[in-house]
Amino acid sequence: MSSSHSCQFCQEGFSSRNALFRHLRTTADCFQKASNQNGTLQSAPSIPLPKQKIGIRFGYRYPTKNTTSSLSDDASSTKASTTTTTKDIPFYEHAAQRVQQVFLEALQKHQPVSFDEDGPLTQATMARLRHVVLAQDDDCSAASDVVGFHYRGEELHTAMAASIRHEMQQLLDNNTWSSSSSSIRVLHVASLPMTTKFQAEQSCTQRIYHYLLPMDWLQGGDDVQQWWIQKPNQQHNPRAYQRRPAVLKRLKQALQALESRTLAEKRKPEDQHPEEPPEEPPVEQPPPQPEEKIVEHGRSTMIASPGRYGSLWQKERRCFHNFCHLGGNLASPSHDPVWRTVDRAKVMGFVASDNNENVNAVVEIRGDGFVTQQLRRMMGAVVAMTNGWLPIDDYVRMATRPDVCLETPLAPPQRLYFSAGRFHFMELLLHGGKNNNQNSMQLFEESTPVAQEWQRQLQLDMIRQASSSAQEQEWLQELQQVVAPRIRAQMERIQAEDQERLQKVQQQQQQQHAFHGDHTTVRNNQPPPGPYIETVSLLRNIVEQEQWPRTSKARSRVIRSVVGAEDATPTITTTARTTTSSKFAGERFQSGSFTVVNSELYDRKLPLGNQLFPELAKAVFD
Repeated sequence: MSSSHSCQFCQEGFSSRNALFRHLRTTADCFQKASNQNGTLQSAPSIPLPKQKIGIRFGYRYPTKNTTSSLSDDASSTKASTTTTTKDIPFYEHAAQRVQQVFLEALQKHQPVSFDEDGPLTQATMARLRHVVLAQDDDCSAASDVVGFHYRGEELHTAMAASIRHEMQQLLDNNTWSSSSSSIRVLHVASLPMTTKFQAEQSCTQRIYHYLLPMDWLQGGDDVQQWWIQKPNQQHNPRAYQRRPAVLKRLKQALQALESRTLAEKRKPEDQHPEEPPEEPPVEQPPPQPEEKIVEHGRSTMIASPGRYGSLWQKERRCFHNFCHLGGNLASPSHDPVWRTVDRAKVMGFVASDNNENVNAVVEIRGDGFVTQQLRRMMGAVVAMTNGWLPIDDYVRMATRPDVCLETPLAPPQRLYFSAGRFHFMELLLHGGKNNNQNSMQLFEESTPVAQEWQRQLQLDMIRQASSSAQEQEWLQELQQVVAPRIRAQMERIQAEDQERLQKVQQQQQQQHAFHGDHTTVRNNQPPPGPYIETVSLLRNIVEQEQWPRTSKARSRVIRSVVGAEDATPTITTTARTTTSSKFAGERFQSGSFTVVNSELYDRKLPLGNQLFPELAKAVFD
């Protein structure tokens, strides 16, 4: 065998240059000798290492030792999530960095490896590429988080992945990090194909959180504790017929109020059968709502969730600005990030302490993402609605209106954890073709035996370390006697304002408008004042010729649709058109807004309104 195909350090022969270089990259001793020149280790190795992509599923428990947990709404829980400095980054990002560090340390014992600075660390729960309002609460634990990053070295094979995971766990257990009460558990390690565009933060299509809800917070919760303790095997099967306490039905109704509605798809023409017409053509009707629904729900168009996997795009997006901790413009209804989708909210099961005391319901909430403190505020509202302190039918609907500011109660911390994340597109990619790798697919499974064991341990630890019963009872008493009555007073004031607004609209319609024929004919009994005749005439001409442009997404969410008769019903649409719409007096109308500026004073690019209607812009500013 030619000497050019043999290792000059160990004298092993190889059939090709590729095999020789593979040997040098995977043998630590030969790699170190080859990387040294004249006995000095160079800053950059002379042998290039291939780039690899790795994904790690891990869990962590937020440290509670020497940590003051306040039930008040303070800024400490989100201070770290709004900055990017090393000192102030959130705890969950610290955990991801530590996992990356121990992985490289463990892999270095088996093969040459180096950190790839070009591939940044990504995490399913972080908010670096997403908006800052979507940052996870800093005091949140995780049962199964996912982190991804690049490194330079040989690919991690399935046979080695298990041993690397055990070595990583040993390094974590043997090293004191941050606090003695903190804990990190490595659940799965898998190598991913470089061809996949995996980015943990952006590839996560659904985020799942659990909240441990104590039954003694609910009126009638003692019955649930007795019922759960007496159940055989203590297994929760929601489909099995069994006599359950009445409080669980009220809890289910409160959770369903949080869920997003599913938009109805329009029937395609080919799906219809004109040769067999029904006696009465079916008309899609929205679910029964209170009579004042139109008044309080300022806009009648439901917003879909485009770009989501499968049928999830049909889930309604609602404005959760009232549930966001961050104030100012960050939580403005005009910002797209505060419009979120809650796919599912339900009770997954029950968990009790070791002595079968302190029974907690495991409440699962799924969605495309959540604004800061949204989950805790939703759980505070669930407690109030289940106990009858807030109306189930009206509160969530009113709190998610973009034109309303309404207080939301904040539930205690230390009971919320990130359960798992779904990566629907990655699951679809890895389940077919040449990328079918069982170890890689297991990385994106929602639950595994190792993850279930860690989740059970996490739940028990969180129950033990949660706020004392005295603090929670104090919060519960304040919610009942102070917070809930204050919220009800706000709701009554908003309803009164809506009713007054409806009466004014009806009076104006009776006095000023007469509708005849189709919507293109709008007659006004009184002509406009002299200075406005030309401008109003041009606007009416735009309406008659159906040239009114589309309204921007931000404006269309806050513009109040014109509402007429009390029996008006909202028009539900799934189209991409962004104009608001209403239905009244047997006709349908569309309204919106566009901008025109004075071109002589405005030195930037003119808006679309000036380009489409130059005569109108001239008439407005002359």
